[in-house]
Amino acid sequence: MTKQGRRRRPLDRDELAEFKRQYGTRSDEDLVETFGLTVAKIAALAEELCLSKDKAFVKKTGGQSRMPRWDLASIEALKFAYPTISNHELAQQLGRSIKSVVSKAHTLGLKKTHARLQQMGRDNVAKRYEQ
Repeated sequence: MTKQGRRRRPLDRDELAEFKRQYGTRSDEDLVETFGLTVAKIAALAEELCLSKDKAFVKKTGGQSRMPRWDLASIEALKFAYPTISNHELAQQLGRSIKSVVSKAHTLGLKKTHARLQQMGRDNVAKRYEQ
């Protein structure tokens, strides 16, 4: 990898998986060193992937979480849409991270429909083998 965000090629599948794994618990400056992306590109990629910093990491670094508390309207929207819509799409619609959507759905006992789970499986296989 190159230093100071001078990467010449996009992240491959394995690097993207590692980026997702590390993003929540690493500073953007550390990610610049690890992945060779600029801070702006890291922020854009994190937003595209609906990633956010872990609450414990934010607290440890003295910052504030960017995720607001769940309000009643957002909870109702989640209850309505969760069974049939992808977590990524829901996260974008609600302005939250995928992790936040999944966590809240689990807390509320929400489940995906059988048809949605089948479609997610097909989508994942297609993505895995398209490269």
